[in-house]
Amino acid sequence: MLIYYFGSRKRLLFDAMEEREFLMASWRWYASKRREPYLRLLFELYGLAFVNPKRYRGFLTAMAEDFFGMMEAGVRSQGLSQRDSRLAATLYRATLRGLLIDLLSTGDRARIDEAVAEVARRLEHDLLTRAVVSSRTDEPAGSSTTRTGSS
Repeated sequence: MLIYYFGSRKRLLFDAMEEREFLMASWRWYASKRREPYLRLLFELYGLAFVNPKRYRGFLTAMAEDFFGMMEAGVRSQGLSQRDSRLAATLYRATLRGLLIDLLSTGDRARIDEAVAEVARRLEHDLLTRAVVSSRTDEPAGSSTTRTGSS
């Protein structure tokens, strides 16, 4: 019943957790030692796809859509404008992928886990501060909550 309401298990989990918690849980899942061989394969496929994009078009399309739509919808639901939601989802997805590559190439889990925790703190901060700004800029001109002197 809950999955029917939310549309998917992922959406249910995202809505049930704070964004910071969701990001950290996602990181723990993707970066677990058990999944390391699959991550290496994933980035090997990226390399092949970059060299031969026509052959790997489906892979590139799937990777462009993975996690992104859910993350974009999640930050949008926190009050960010459509533009800011898209930018935030792009920034945080790229950052997490980069940190996964760093983890695979260095094995320095303590340093990278600390960096991920900082990314999560910044996401939470961005959502709190940008949602306020977005709500002000998304209001129609002349509304009762528009600040004096702005249009």
